[in-house]
Amino acid sequence: MTSFNTKTEYHLIKKKKRSSRSGYVYYAAFLNPAGQPKYLKMKSTGQTNKNAARKVAEQWISQGIMMPDGELSYLAKVWTPDSVYVKGRLARGRSMSLTYINVSKRWIELHFLPYCEKHGITQLSQLDTAFINRWVIHLWEDGKIGPVTVNKVLQAVKVSLGQAARDGLIPSNPARDVEPVAAQEKERGIFTLEEYEKLFSEPWDDFAVYAACYLAATTAMRLGEIRGLLVKNLDLEKGVVHIRTSWQDNEGLKPPKWNSVSHEDGIPLMPGVRGVLQRVLKAHRWGTDPDNFVFWDLDTADRPLGKDRIIKSLYAALKRNSIDRKAKNLSFHSFRHTMITNMKDDPRLLRHFARHKQERITERYIHLTQEDTARFEKTVSDRFSFAG
Repeated sequence: MTSFNTKTEYHLIKKKKRSSRSGYVYYAAFLNPAGQPKYLKMKSTGQTNKNAARKVAEQWISQGIMMPDGELSYLAKVWTPDSVYVKGRLARGRSMSLTYINVSKRWIELHFLPYCEKHGITQLSQLDTAFINRWVIHLWEDGKIGPVTVNKVLQAVKVSLGQAARDGLIPSNPARDVEPVAAQEKERGIFTLEEYEKLFSEPWDDFAVYAACYLAATTAMRLGEIRGLLVKNLDLEKGVVHIRTSWQDNEGLKPPKWNSVSHEDGIPLMPGVRGVLQRVLKAHRWGTDPDNFVFWDLDTADRPLGKDRIIKSLYAALKRNSIDRKAKNLSFHSFRHTMITNMKDDPRLLRHFARHKQERITERYIHLTQEDTARFEKTVSDRFSFAG
C-alpha cells in the first residue's frame, strides 16, 4: 500500500517486517528533486501507524536528513578499508585483503560506472534488475574481459548494492536476481614427479628463488607465506617451519589466511629442504636476526624477496627444463595444488598441511602425533624423492 503526502516529497509504503513472518511497518520513500517516481532513499520509520509514520518522515525532512548520498559513487565507496561493509566483515571474523578491496573498487569504476553514465544513470534509485542484466550481457558480448571476470565484477556490484539496501539508500538489491554468465575457469595444473626431478635436481642461478620454490613444493606454503616467512619461525634444528605471517606488497606483513594460535605443530621440513634453507641463511645479506625475512630483498631488509623476481625466475626454470607452463596452466600456486593432490589419500594430514580456511574449526582440535609427522615425511619422501 502506497500513500502520497501533500508535498509530494515522499511516499509512505507499507511493507512486511523483515524480522517476522507477520506484521507490517511503514517506509518513507523519498523522491528525487524532480518529483519523479524514482526513490533516492527508502527508510523504515519503525511505525505501524500511518499518521505516526508521516510524523517521522516529516521530521526527517525538517532536519534535512532524509536524503543521504544517493550518488552512484557510493558503490565504489563500499570497497574502501574504512567502509561499514569492510569493517563489518572484519568484525565478524571474515578475512578480506586490501588487494581484493582495491580490485573490487577498480572493477566498479572501470566496468560499471562508465556504463551507467553512458545511459544517464546518476542515482542509485535509477538502477533496476533489467538495467543491470543488460549491463552484464553487454560486458559478455563486448569481450574485453573474460566470463570469469564478468562474474567477479557483477559480484562486486551485488555486494555494493546489498550494502546500499542495508544502509536504507534503496529498498532492495536490484542485482540480487541477476544471474552470472557461463564461465569455466581453466583447471590449475599440477607438476609430475618427473617435472619436479627436472626442476630441483640442480640449483638455479637465482638460488633464493630456487629455495623458495623448493620450500613451497614440499610444504604447500602459499607465495605470501613464503615471502613473509621470518627467521624466528624457521626452526632448522627441529626441522619445522611455523606459518605465522604472510606478506602482501600493498599491506606489508600480516597474519596468514589460516591463523590458528592453538596450532603450533608447524610443518615438517624434509632433509633436502633443510640443507637448502641453511644455505639461504648462511648467505643472508642482512643477517639472521629473528625478525628478518628468510627470503630477503637485495636492496633493503624491510621487505622480502620480490614477487616479480620469483615468478620470472620460476618461469625461466620451467622453460629451461622444457616444461610447458601455458599448456599445463602452471604457476607458483601449482606447487600447493601438487602437494595437496598427493596428500588426498590421508584426510587427517591433508587438513593439517593444506590449512584451508574453511577447515579452521576442525584444525583447532588436531594435534599431530609423532606418527603423524613420520607419516607425512614418508609420504613426501615416497612421492617427492628429490626432497629426501
